[in-house]
Amino acid sequence: MFAYRLLQEADTPALEYFLAPHTPWAYFMRSNIRRGGVDYHGQEYQADYFGVWRDGELCGLLAHSWIGSVQCFLPEPAALAPLIALWSTQLMRVPRIIECLLGPAAHVTALEQACGWRAADFRPQYANEQLFALELTGMLKPKLLELDDVMVRRAEHEDATTLSQWRFDFNIEAVGAEPSTALLEKSTAEVARRIAE
Repeated sequence: MFAYRLLQEADTPALEYFLAPHTPWAYFMRSNIRRGGVDYHGQEYQADYFGVWRDGELCGLLAHSWIGSVQCFLPEPAALAPLIALWSTQLMRVPRIIECLLGPAAHVTALEQACGWRAADFRPQYANEQLFALELTGMLKPKLLELDDVMVRRAEHEDATTLSQWRFDFNIEAVGAEPSTALLEKSTAEVARRIAE
């Protein structure tokens, strides 16, 4: 019933067709695919994408990204175990760290249970995070932005020190990283890359 394989660049249209209706829950994957493509070469925004196919259509996805996050969109619970087996085989060939799990809470929980993990294994102080969708037409402008002395602009190089500290704190709070000089260097590099983009 199901077929499983590591996806390739030629699968991009199938990925887009599958993920587009689920953008609130799969926006990291969609964004990374657009920036880094589907084939993995260890570059920024790239991931190994493992797909589940049913009757010729993609119906589940697991992505192990260049920074170690594992993103999943797995609406077919019965397809999970063989997909994990495929991913595990790839990890044995090419080991890569697992930093955190991302995706709809039910899908992340199913992945954790199938692998024998707990949310606390990745984020010791938190359980699964909830994802929310908001139609832009329903978004309210923050009152702070109505003040004359407040403006929003793109980050610039002179903002890097402040933003790097914020990113450092985010990695500790949201991802569960341990404070270290290496984490600050990683956070600084992330901010520099994003400002340059």
